[in-house]
Amino acid sequence: MNPRERTAALYRWAELAIRLVVGGVFVYAGAVKITNPLQLADSIWSFQILPRPLVTPLALALPPFEILAGAMLVAGWRVGALAVAVATAIFSAAFASTLARGIAVDCGCFGGAGAPATLAGNLLELARDLAILAAAAALYVGRLGPRKERRDA
Repeated sequence: MNPRERTAALYRWAELAIRLVVGGVFVYAGAVKITNPLQLADSIWSFQILPRPLVTPLALALPPFEILAGAMLVAGWRVGALAVAVATAIFSAAFASTLARGIAVDCGCFGGAGAPATLAGNLLELARDLAILAAAAALYVGRLGPRKERRDA
């Protein structure tokens, strides 16, 4: 195997590892939240972004969406990477909003097992979300690995 083939193989393994980790995080987060929608609704409400009538529908819809998006990502479906990236971008914007307003929230990200509801904890949650966003975006746009050379026919 020449160096180029080794590098390509390494990138394929790295992509697989990232898909499994990020997709697995989404599946786990959705599975934990699906068992307690009331706790998730309380967490969503604490962000003070959505009007009350939208909180319960989001608390019911978010866990199945996360499970499906994570499973699609694990399966290698490109749309799964897009779904994870879009959801994580929204989560990141919500965290940035709370930090800008000085509000400490329990995100409910992992059924209450995330960082503590402090501004420092929320900053850690935002950093985690930005890392997941970067990974999902890289998977979606195919930026993992060397670019293939274009050959003119």
